[in-house]
Amino acid sequence: MKKLYLITIFTSIFIFINIEPTFAQWTTQTSPLGLEILGKMQFVSATEGWIACGNSGNLLHTTNAGAQWNVVTPFPADTSMSNPSDVGLTMSWPNATHGWAIKTYGNLDNPNGATMYQTANGGTDWTKKDFPKLVASVTYSAADLVGTWQVHALFVDNPNDANVFNGWAYGSTTIAADLSSSYTTTNNQGQTSTHSSTTPFNITSKGRFTVPGTDMDGFMSADKNLMIITQTDGSGGYNLIIWQKVNPSIVYTTADMQGTWELHSIQTQPHASWIYGTTVMDATGNGTTTVTTANGPFSQGFSGTMSSTGTITSAGSDYNGFMSADKQTIFITQSGDGGVCNLSIMQKRQNTISYSAADMTGIWQVHAVSIGSSSSAWLHCQYKINSTGSVSVSNIMHNNELVSDMTSSISIAADGILTGFSPSTDADGFLSIDKTLGINTLTDGSGAYYLGVLQKDLSVNGDVGMQVQFADNNTGWASVYNSLYGYFLLYKTTNGGTDWNVINGVTNPVGGFYYFVDALNGWMFGASASTIGSNYDILHTTDGGLSWTTQVTNVGSVKAIYFSDVLHGWIVGRNALLMRTTDGGAHWTTLSNTNQNQEAQFRSVYALNANVCYFGSSVSGSPEEYILKTSDGGNSWTPTQVPFQYSVFNVVFWDENNGWISGDYGEIAHYSNNTGIQNPLSNNKSLSVYPNPVIDFININSESAISTAKIYDISGNCVLNKSFVEGYKIDVRTLPAGIYFIKLPDSDKSNYIRFIKK
Repeated sequence: MKKLYLITIFTSIFIFINIEPTFAQWTTQTSPLGLEILGKMQFVSATEGWIACGNSGNLLHTTNAGAQWNVVTPFPADTSMSNPSDVGLTMSWPNATHGWAIKTYGNLDNPNGATMYQTANGGTDWTKKDFPKLVASVTYSAADLVGTWQVHALFVDNPNDANVFNGWAYGSTTIAADLSSSYTTTNNQGQTSTHSSTTPFNITSKGRFTVPGTDMDGFMSADKNLMIITQTDGSGGYNLIIWQKVNPSIVYTTADMQGTWELHSIQTQPHASWIYGTTVMDATGNGTTTVTTANGPFSQGFSGTMSSTGTITSAGSDYNGFMSADKQTIFITQSGDGGVCNLSIMQKRQNTISYSAADMTGIWQVHAVSIGSSSSAWLHCQYKINSTGSVSVSNIMHNNELVSDMTSSISIAADGILTGFSPSTDADGFLSIDKTLGINTLTDGSGAYYLGVLQKDLSVNGDVGMQVQFADNNTGWASVYNSLYGYFLLYKTTNGGTDWNVINGVTNPVGGFYYFVDALNGWMFGASASTIGSNYDILHTTDGGLSWTTQVTNVGSVKAIYFSDVLHGWIVGRNALLMRTTDGGAHWTTLSNTNQNQEAQFRSVYALNANVCYFGSSVSGSPEEYILKTSDGGNSWTPTQVPFQYSVFNVVFWDENNGWISGDYGEIAHYSNNTGIQNPLSNNKSLSVYPNPVIDFININSESAISTAKIYDISGNCVLNKSFVEGYKIDVRTLPAGIYFIKLPDSDKSNYIRFIKK
């Protein structure tokens, strides 16, 4: 049976591919989806084939070699799914009736789970298979806002505005089913106020909280019991606000305060500072607080009382706190000496819990307030933390001004202490028992003091559906990668997709894209999560993916892999990477005989047999895109050019007379042995045309005399014949926009030069 095409294209949340093959004898075909980016292609006969579409998750299907392509929608119920461009979907067809297509929920920035559809009747009907998510995601709705919330807030003055004061407030907010609200608060001056509003609050499905007409911004916790909010108070001051959901069914006692609590606090002018340390309390609420401040360490006694509803007070002071529903966190407002106002956060320590860098990996929403002698502010942003503690900081809003993205770092000790908030100094923090809430204080080096709250963002789980391949009707593989946590999963079925089992789990540090020639033998270009996208190893399995051995390391940036049989295989990649094996990968040979620019990107490869192979080549910024063919196992290569203006992602041949390519902006082309321009394109560096692309006049640069030139369109029709008397300039203003070829009979070789008419 003829070997079916299944080429891997590596384009996802972590790698982008622009495959640009080229060839002569090509004619363009029309995509019914217009400019939508096209990706992977597979043919099951000389006339029937499929193309996966990058954005919409559709497939294109032809039964007449591409003379007409029809849209097939395998995901009719998943209209919310929008994918990364390029290869938003991959597919596999072991025969004309049975096919599988894998896709990802969400988008490039927020992948949220892999799903796959299967057809057993050539694409007429499809059934759905969702893969378990590696990390459970949370979806939010307006109903999550309804109820009563305890509120604690700190107001920070602007030192440049004498009309603004520092202060705190505590109280409660009740939100009705129609999202109207009422407030009752008490501030540090002893004033109690009530307020009602019919303006509805907003919360997105991803947990972002806003109020129309204000700069209020917040994020709801994964358990939906906490919101951290920043806001400008309308008169030049800056607020950090905490809402904690009240659960009437929970009964608190003073004994709930017993234990060791990590404490982080910030205090306002005139003695602006941060405080961090611990408070140790017994079952009666009595204990000792030992802290470090900007002015040094100190220790003092503490005596508190807990009400049955969760409010904490301390005799003889304006101390007011509220304990969370899980009894692990307390938020407090309090006045100090000299008129300072404090906002404090206490998190319970559990000595039986161990923390690691993996607990910080993922996305965190951050809200903070800063206090200083010359400036005060609120800040909210997003942290994306990888497994090494490197932090990408984005979406930074600083007092309603968008700040450029930046990088930082963070470290966590086994006891949950957070340090190393580079480039800040004096940084200290703590991660909660459930590992979804972090607090930190730090000094930025310019006299400002920060109190920040980090909330784990579980609105997306990070799963990306990478690839699906079937070796026969029963045996297939599907791979999932988690872009947030660096996990790879490889699933396998041996009963035609009825059951899928993980054969390489999250403990396996290597994953990638693979090609199986049968149910047992496969190859993968892969990397660890920290190096994926840059430098790959080539791995081999002889037991259907249960175990992998490394054949060669540090190959470079591989883009595609293909084996025509268990012995003969090819890999291609960036920087003119081309390698072959003739012994199943026991030895790989690097080939440099293609005469291609060393900056060329080789992004697709397809082999008909041990001797005949095709791959695509392009150079960034150049309009020329080639396909190179060998008929002698790679000993020599013939370059020809395709009628594409943009990137080509995929190439497939049924035999040496029939081939197809697909790519950027809906471009499709078909190769046959009896259409189009026959001669190879010129490789003569003494001949060139400029400008290219051209709008009005094109000039020919030649070291030898030229008397005539003919211009052909991509179908091989002569559209212009020019004789030269003086100078080599051709008026092309009458030509429609498109791709053309100039033939120069007087040159050393009667070859073609390609150009684009805009």
